[in-house]
Order: sequence, then structure tokens, then C-alpha cells
Amino acid sequence: MGKVTLFAGGFDQILSFDSSRAPVVLARSRAEDIQSPYLAFDDAIALSPTSGRVAFIADLNGGARGVYRVDAPGLIVQIARTGLQGLGTIDIFPPAVNDDGLVAFRGVDNTGKPAIYVGDDTTLRRVIGRGDAISSDLGAAQVNDVDAGAPVFSGGVAINSNGDIAFSPRLTPAANTTIDWGTGVHIARAGSQLVFANGFE
Repeated sequence: MGKVTLFAGGFDQILSFDSSRAPVVLARSRAEDIQSPYLAFDDAIALSPTSGRVAFIADLNGGARGVYRVDAPGLIVQIARTGLQGLGTIDIFPPAVNDDGLVAFRGVDNTGKPAIYVGDDTTLRRVIGRGDAISSDLGAAQVNDVDAGAPVFSGGVAINSNGDIAFSPRLTPAANTTIDWGTGVHIARAGSQLVFANGFE
């Protein structure tokens, strides 16, 4: 499973391969199919552990970006689109998808704050973002950086079968953003509060 660029035709495809290595085209860019909404695909693709669901991010005709889930060849679900549900931009880091079809990804909300999102067929939820309170082994913290223009998350995200989301935020004290507490490894529990793992710096 992956994204390929066919130089002879100048177009992108999202492909999957079965046990015989025969490729199946899951999505095509507009350069190949004029009816396609996708101008190009990000390089990083996600695959669910056992159900075979695929998540990808695409630049769209008209200038927006979107996050999509493929449940089967010919069945593509839009998870998120910039300009809708408070989503400003979508980062280039890979999304994550679980067997139930939940997709998590990094983006920026419509107030300009970097955030982690999770979505399904109908709902997009902002999980946590810059300035939000979070627990840490050093005490009450917030997701932030002493440099106001610096990223506040590192790398991509992961999601398990329960819908718990793992991510790596930059931290400052809750009441003082001039002190750098480094980078943490956190889990957003589905339907519960954020928890932290000790021993990560």
C-alpha cells in the first residue's frame, strides 16, 4: 500500500497490493481522471492493523486539503476538509487509522493554533492544541513552546483499537510560557482525560 507517481502520465495514485502483488488503484489524481477531486496526494499513507482501511491526505481541486479513508476499492469517506468544522490547515505528517475507521491527524485550527484532530464518518473533533492544559510529571503544564512560532507537536500521531491517541507535545508550565519543559509523550484516552507517561524528556 502506498502513493506512487507515474512519470509517464504525470499523475499520482494511491495503490494497494494483494497477496499476489497485483496492484489495486484506490484513488487517482485529477491529472489522470478529470472527475477526481484530488490534485495530489501526500507521501505518507496509513493502514489499519487488520481491517485494511487506508487513510491519506490530499490537495484538492480549488485549493483546499482533505483527509480521507478508503474502506474498500471505490468506497472513500471524507474525514476532514480545510475550511470546515474549525479546521484551518492540515499538516504533512501522516495520519493514523484504526480498524473501526477513526482517523487521527495533525492540523491547525481556524484560530492559527496547531492541534491534534480525530474524525469518523460524521464528526471531526479537536483533541488538543497549543495553549491547552495537560498533566505532566513536573506538574500542571500546557501544550506550548517558549518560541511562539515554533511547532508544539513532534512527528505524527498513533491511534489504537480503543480510539486512544498517542502524540508528542512540547510543554511549558501552565502559568509561565517562558520556561521550557521539553517534549513529552502523552496519550489522549478516548472518552477520558489526558494522561502522561513518566520518564520521557
